[in-house]
Amino acid sequence: MIAIAEEKNLKMTEVPITVQYKGNTSTLNPWQHGLGVLAQILNMISERKPLFFFGIVGSALTMGGLIAGIRSVQLFTASNLLPIGTVMLSVLFFIIGVLCLFTGVILHTLAHRK
Repeated sequence: MIAIAEEKNLKMTEVPITVQYKGNTSTLNPWQHGLGVLAQILNMISERKPLFFFGIVGSALTMGGLIAGIRSVQLFTASNLLPIGTVMLSVLFFIIGVLCLFTGVILHTLAHRK
């Protein structure tokens, strides 16, 4: 609610209140609640700053794919053994990384087109 109020430029003030809880009122598992809050934060970042969010994820995956690919080529040139699993993983990381980068650019362009 705070993020929506800020988005609409509403004025916010803090109002002190008193609350009395009786017994154990928590109904959510702390891990489940924490993961839910983290998912909401990541969702909000991906919607408001898509280039930043997808850029970091895409850059990390692309670099991981390139590093794994370079290591595979080095191993192949040194011993004539091609690590198929590493090659496939590097190609997968590279492709997903590039797609994330393009997704970030497209979403950033659409968000700033207004």
